[in-house]
Amino acid sequence: KKKKKKMALRVRVVNLGRMGWDVALARQVQVAEMVQQSPHKTGVLLLCEHPAVYTMGRRGKFSPDEIERLTAKGASCFNALRGGQTTFHGPGQLVGYPIIDLRKLQCGVRDYVTHIEHMLIGACKHWNVPATAACDNHTGVWVGGGQRKIAAIGVSFLPFFFTFFFFWPLLVVLVTPTHTHP
Repeated sequence: KKKKKKMALRVRVVNLGRMGWDVALARQVQVAEMVQQSPHKTGVLLLCEHPAVYTMGRRGKFSPDEIERLTAKGASCFNALRGGQTTFHGPGQLVGYPIIDLRKLQCGVRDYVTHIEHMLIGACKHWNVPATAACDNHTGVWVGGGQRKIAAIGVSFLPFFFTFFFFWPLLVVLVTPTHTHP
């Protein structure tokens, strides 16, 4: 049996409060440059909450009608440098952006995402919420016997750093009734 490699990393947690997705993205780029320049195995976890926003990954595309419909509801729409399709972020959701140079950890993307899933499952367990990782090659953490996603994990790889996000709807799901997944 192959022994799992333990990831040793010092992470500084920064609470950004509520901020727009685009402002948070600019902050991630600034932090990523600092992490990349550091000779140490360090990372930064940016935590925030976003106003209503839909982000579109590489596998999707916003139509002009869809953008008009979503912005009429008060949401912003952005294309994101990650895989996947459309993700909603909004009030009541904790969004985390761990910014880590995986090359310094000698860790692959899949192993790191699995580590994040296990960390989030552990946090759910702490609050007595039974949770599991997806079993069909999808990332994320699920509750309700695998019926509802409590945490999504998106991955973005840029030439000089790795950035990941997870979003965690606090108290399971507190999505404003006017905003639903398109």
